[in-house]
Amino acid sequence: DVDDQEDLAYMQAIAKQAKAMHTFASAEEYEQYTTRDAEDYESPLLELDYLMVFAEALHGASQRHPDFYTPLQTSLTAETQAASQALMAAAADPQRAEHLAEVKRQQEAAEESDED
Repeated sequence: DVDDQEDLAYMQAIAKQAKAMHTFASAEEYEQYTTRDAEDYESPLLELDYLMVFAEALHGASQRHPDFYTPLQTSLTAETQAASQALMAAAADPQRAEHLAEVKRQQEAAEESDED
């Protein structure tokens, strides 16, 4: 039951949202919408170097919030600290960066040959 104007406005807003939600009332319509251009879509996240992002995040945390990061880092086990340092070293390895660039060039060349 709608007793006052506030309730009426709320119910009208809900009805409007419900109507908008019926855009994908059928599974077929939803499937057509979701598969449209999906084959051509490439997420920019695929271009990320996840190890580098991780290393930069840890480095940024240690630089910006040393009062938080230092006790956190020292509370880790020796094994976890060693693993963290190994990841940081791997992220900074210039050979790794060169290898990733070469893999990307090969992928792009393969995509170009597929298009021809």
